[in-house]
Amino acid sequence: MLYTYVSTCITWFQDLTAQLLQRDLKAFKLLKKEDGFIIYQSSSNNTTITALPYVNNSFLLLHVAQKPLSSLEHYAKELLYTKHHRKSKFAPFKQNKVKIRLMSYTENQPTKINKTLQKQLEKEILSCSRNFTLDTANPDIEFWLFKRANEPQRFLLRLTKKNATKGVKKGELRPEFAYFMNALWGLSAEDVIIDPFVGYGSFPKSLIKHFPYKKIIVNDIQFPLIQELKRELKNQNLVFLNKDAKTLSFRDFNVTTVITDPPWGLFETLQPNVEKFYETFIYKCAIELPENGKLIFCTYQKELAKSLLIKYDFRIKHEIHTLLSGKKVAIFMALVSK
Repeated sequence: MLYTYVSTCITWFQDLTAQLLQRDLKAFKLLKKEDGFIIYQSSSNNTTITALPYVNNSFLLLHVAQKPLSSLEHYAKELLYTKHHRKSKFAPFKQNKVKIRLMSYTENQPTKINKTLQKQLEKEILSCSRNFTLDTANPDIEFWLFKRANEPQRFLLRLTKKNATKGVKKGELRPEFAYFMNALWGLSAEDVIIDPFVGYGSFPKSLIKHFPYKKIIVNDIQFPLIQELKRELKNQNLVFLNKDAKTLSFRDFNVTTVITDPPWGLFETLQPNVEKFYETFIYKCAIELPENGKLIFCTYQKELAKSLLIKYDFRIKHEIHTLLSGKKVAIFMALVSK
């Protein structure tokens, strides 16, 4: 059976997300693709969808209005009248009690509808499965009345939990962001990968779980971060270093690929200055990586980084502009030219 899903992803990564979905899902068919928003069909079940490491949130699409209506309340009345919600299949929820909640959103902002109308629609949804119970404080799943600009209203079942980012430390890259950067170029079992500024370890964590590699070099100048990663990451193909990145020798480890998130120069004290820091880093990659060695990094210093890549004869294969922690950043994937 084909299900229709909606998944959101990091802005400007919808093309790569669609490629990954086609790779990972059964009977995949792309229906619509917009910035950070993909609608598709697949025979894969909800467990497979919620396990995808590169999407933010995923929903089962239950119904779409034939045309944009005047309000979400108007749409709720249409659902009650036509009972479109009854067409959905709730096979995954037949065995266990599931706590549900009904929410209304316009452009991802909560929107209130008439309380009586809300209760009527909740009652209709509860009647779809004897295993559904209402819990507005701590639900297992959410039903959404949802509206995006210039599009018809949609009725969705949210599959991913709101605590999807639980455990992500302040300043740590989200897992899906690290996954995208690791996926920018086809890694192989022959790659020796280094993160010279590993921080909380977003890239090696993602690499270990999802990608092929020969060895991963984990380095950071802060000793406590390396000690924590040693306790957390158990793999014989990892090398932990506690060095200033300037003193590292990529050649000692036959490094083929650098994947990192270097300091941006916004909050850190980069000596003697941010321009010198980036030039030292990019020049080091240019002379120590082999021919066609890969450099993948994210930076707030977009123009500076690009000019330095050109200066040191890198071939820029990808330049993706996106948002990270609310700031405009660029992700570069470049190859070394000798």
